[in-house]
Amino acid sequence: MRFWSNRLWFSVGIFLFGMWTYSQKIIVKDQQTGQPLETAVILDSENNAAITDIEGQALLSDFDSDQSLTVSLLGYEDYSFVLDKSQQLIEIFLEPENLDLDEVVLSVARSTASRSQIAEKVSVISKREIEFNQPSTGADLLKLSPGVRLQKSQGGGGSPILRGLEANRILMVIDGVRMNNAIYRSGHHQYSLSVDPNTIERVEVTFGSSSVGYGSDGLGGVIHYYTKTPRLNPNGYSNISLNSSISSTDNQLINNISVELGFKKWGSFTSFTYSDFGDIRMGKVRKHGYDDWGLVRYYSRNTRENYSPYPTRNIDPLVQKNSGYQQADFFQKFIYQIDSKDQLLLNLQFSTTSDVPRFDRLLENTEDKLRFAEWFYGPQKRFLISGQYKFFSEHKFLNKGLITFAYQNIKESRINRGFNSLTRSHQNEAVDVFSLNADFDFKLNDIHKISYGVEATHNLVDSNAYSQEIVYSKETEILPPEVGFSILPNSTQSIPIIDFVNTMPIPSRYPSDRSYVTTLAAYGNWVWDFNPKLSLNLGLRMNYVEVFAQWNEVANIDALLNNSHVINRVTSETVSLIYRPKNLTQWNFIVSSGFRSPNIDDLGKIRESGGVLLVPNDFLKAEYAYSLDIGYNRRFNRPSNYISLRAYGTLLSRHIGREDYQIISDISTPDNATIIYNDHVVETEANKNLGRRYIYGATYDSRISLVKNLDLISSLTITQGVKHKEYGPLPSILPLFGGAELRYNNKRFQMLLEMEFNDSKYPEDYSAGGEDGLEETPLVALDSSGNTEYAGTPSSAVYHFKSEIYLLKNATIRLSVENILDIHYKPFASGISSPGRNFRIGVQYRF
Repeated sequence: MRFWSNRLWFSVGIFLFGMWTYSQKIIVKDQQTGQPLETAVILDSENNAAITDIEGQALLSDFDSDQSLTVSLLGYEDYSFVLDKSQQLIEIFLEPENLDLDEVVLSVARSTASRSQIAEKVSVISKREIEFNQPSTGADLLKLSPGVRLQKSQGGGGSPILRGLEANRILMVIDGVRMNNAIYRSGHHQYSLSVDPNTIERVEVTFGSSSVGYGSDGLGGVIHYYTKTPRLNPNGYSNISLNSSISSTDNQLINNISVELGFKKWGSFTSFTYSDFGDIRMGKVRKHGYDDWGLVRYYSRNTRENYSPYPTRNIDPLVQKNSGYQQADFFQKFIYQIDSKDQLLLNLQFSTTSDVPRFDRLLENTEDKLRFAEWFYGPQKRFLISGQYKFFSEHKFLNKGLITFAYQNIKESRINRGFNSLTRSHQNEAVDVFSLNADFDFKLNDIHKISYGVEATHNLVDSNAYSQEIVYSKETEILPPEVGFSILPNSTQSIPIIDFVNTMPIPSRYPSDRSYVTTLAAYGNWVWDFNPKLSLNLGLRMNYVEVFAQWNEVANIDALLNNSHVINRVTSETVSLIYRPKNLTQWNFIVSSGFRSPNIDDLGKIRESGGVLLVPNDFLKAEYAYSLDIGYNRRFNRPSNYISLRAYGTLLSRHIGREDYQIISDISTPDNATIIYNDHVVETEANKNLGRRYIYGATYDSRISLVKNLDLISSLTITQGVKHKEYGPLPSILPLFGGAELRYNNKRFQMLLEMEFNDSKYPEDYSAGGEDGLEETPLVALDSSGNTEYAGTPSSAVYHFKSEIYLLKNATIRLSVENILDIHYKPFASGISSPGRNFRIGVQYRF
C-alpha cells in the first residue's frame, strides 16, 4: 500500500512540475538593462491578473488566447500585446519612464498629477538612478538632481541649496511628513544625513516657492523623499537584498540588508544599514594654483574618552583628520489592504550617528594656534513613526484621501573645549513633533480637478547646557609640544579621562525654560483644463503660526529677555498657466507667494563663531517670497529625450539676516557692541528683518539620444542675487554651475562618463554676515592694515566614471572612479575639501 501511495505522490509531483514546465509563461525585463522585473502586473479587460516573481516570470494559464493584455509596473511605460497561445515563452521588455509630459508627479499639490498639468519645475530622482549612482548618504543623494548643490562643513554634512536659498528656507518632507522642525537653522545644516538612500523609492525636488501645499519654509523649493513600500502579491513572495560598497579615498564601508514580504492582504519591508566613513583624503592636483589651500598641517587627537594637551602634526596633510564618523539606519514599513478601497500603512524610521567632528571648527586658529581641542556634534538621532490611511470614495466631492498622523523625536548636541582649557561645554537639544495631515481630491468632470486639505503640527523644544571640567590620569607622561611636533609627529598624545567635576549651567543654545511652535493650516488647489492645450491652476493656503519661547534666569545672557510670544497669520497663493501648443511642447507660467515664519532657531538662538555671538531677538516677523517663473519643455518622439528651459525672479520681503545688535543690559565690557562669552570678548549680532532682497536666475537641462543606447545628458544653472546698498550681497548665491554626461546602456551593463563644473566666485560677492565662509577660501595676502585678504572660490571641473555590470541573474556589481584627475577643490561655502580620486566598488545580490 505504501508503495502505491509513494508512486501516487511521485506522479502528482511529476504532473505539477510538468504543468509549470509546459504551461505558457511570460518573462518581463528592463529594456535598458535586460534584468528581470518582479511584481509587474499582467491584466486583461476583465481585470484577471498575474504578477511576476523575482525572476520576472508569471504563468499565463488564466488568460485566454487572442486576449489583449497589458503589462504595468511603476516607473515603466505600459506595454500591451495580444496573447498567442502557440508561444510557449513570451519575453516582454518594458521601457523605463523618464522626463515625459505625462509622467506622474506626486508632490506638487500633495496629490498625484501628470506633468502636463504642472507648471512648476520638478526634478525626479528615480530608484534606478539611486541604485546606479549608489550615493553614500541622503545628502549626496540630492546631487543627482540637476540644479541642486551641497554645502559641507564636515564629513557628516550636506546642506542643499536651491535657487540661492538653503537651510530652513528649503522644506524637506519624507512620506508626506515635514522634516523641518522648530530648530531647523538658517545656517548650513546636515539634517538630510538622516535619510537612508537604501530605503528611497524616489525623490521629487520642486524648485521655487511651494507654500500652498506645504506651508512655511518652502521658499527655495521642496525636497520630498518617498520611501519604498512593500508590494502585495496574492501568490505570496519574498525578496532579500544584500548591498555592500567600499571606497578608497576615505576607507568607506557601507553594508545594507533589506527584506521584503508580500501577500494578498499585507506586506512588509525591512532595511538596516551600517556605514563607516573614514577621514577624507583631498585631491592632490592643484590647478587653482594655491599650494597650501585646505591642507591639514595640525589636528587634535582629543575625543570624549581621551585627553591630548597639544595639537599633533599631520604626517600627510592631504588627509583631512577628524572628518570620519559612523552611522546606523533602521527602516520598517507595513502595508495592510483592508479591502479594495482602503489601505493602512505603518512607517518606522530611526537614524543615529556616532560623534561627528566639526571639521572646519577644529581647524580654527587663534594667534596661529589651533583654538579647539574638541568640537563635535553628539549623535544625531531621528525617530519617526507615522500611520497612514488611504481610501477611495465615490462621493461627489471626495474621490480619494490620505490621512497621515506622525510623531518625530529629534536629538542633537554640541560639545566643545579649547586647547589650554579643561572645561568642556555641552549643549543638548531635543524636539518632539506631532503632526496631522489630511489630503483629499476629487474630479468634478474631465475639466475640473480639485485637491484640498488641512495640516496641524506642534513642536516642543527642550534645550539645556552645562560645562564641566575633565579629570585625566596623571600617571601618563605628557610630552612637550616641541617633542610632540618635531620628533614624534604622529605620536599618541592621548591620556584617559577618568572623571568630570565642577558641573555648572551655561547659556543654552535655545530658550532654556520652555518653547514651542504650533501651526494650523488649510489649503485648496484647483486645476481647470480649458481644452487639451490650456490649463489653469489656482492655489490658496491659510496659515496660523504661533511661536512661544521662555528663558530661565540662570545663565541668561540678556537680563531683559524673559519670554517671547509671536503669532503670524499668513496666506499664500499660486496662479499658474500651462499652454501646450503641440503634443510634445509645453509652456509654463507661474506667479506665486510663499512665506517662512520665524522658528525657535531664528528667534532665540545663542551661537558663537569666529568671535561673533548670535543672540536672541524677539521682534522678528515672517519673511515672504514673491516669484515669477517661466518655463519651456520640449520632448521628442522618444519620451526620454527632452529639453527644458526655465527663468525665474524672486522678491524676498522682510528678509531675515544677521546684523549688529546691542544687549543694553550687559555690562561685562564698556562697549555695548561686545560682551564676554566663554571667557572671550565677542561682538554681538542678531537676526533681523532687513527689508527687500532680489534673486533671479535660469536653468537648462536636457537628454538627447546620440546613437542607439548612447545618451547625452546636460544641465546648467545660473543664480544671481542683487546687492543691497546697506547689507551687501545675499548669502548662498551659488556661482554658475552645471554638468554633462555620456551614458551608454545595453542589456548587460551600463556606464557613464560625467563632468561637473563650478565657476569662480569673487570675494566682493560673499555675504557680509559670514554665512558663505569667505575665510574658507584661499588666503591671498595681508593688506596694509594687517587684515587678511581672500581669493574667493576658484573655478573647478572634475570628471567621474561609473559603471554597472550584471554578472548573474540576481547579482550586480558597480565600479566607479570619482574625480578621475584627482583635482583639489572646495565647493562654494564649504569648510571641507571634496574627496580626491576615489575608487569605489559596490555589490548587490538578491535572492
